[in-house]
Amino acid sequence: MSLAGKQRDKVLEEVVRELLKNGVPPAFARITEQFADRLPDRLGTPTFKFVQQPRRGNMKVDAQNEMFKQAADDLELVYEENIETTLGEFQ
Repeated sequence: MSLAGKQRDKVLEEVVRELLKNGVPPAFARITEQFADRLPDRLGTPTFKFVQQPRRGNMKVDAQNEMFKQAADDLELVYEENIETTLGEFQ
């Protein structure tokens, strides 16, 4: 599967999981709405966006955590694709 397909599947899984966690039945319209909001601008490209923290003052903890989550998601997708590609060469 391509990186774009993996990104799509991951976003869909997160949307459905969050709806179920909140006790909301995952209706098609709700899934589609949230799915479109969360998709990256260009599928198949990294979702990581650097967030500049203020030099002085309070750190934006939520923005920093989101940045780390994006980096972890991108790395996970790349490693999955690398493993699939490598295993595909040996089969």
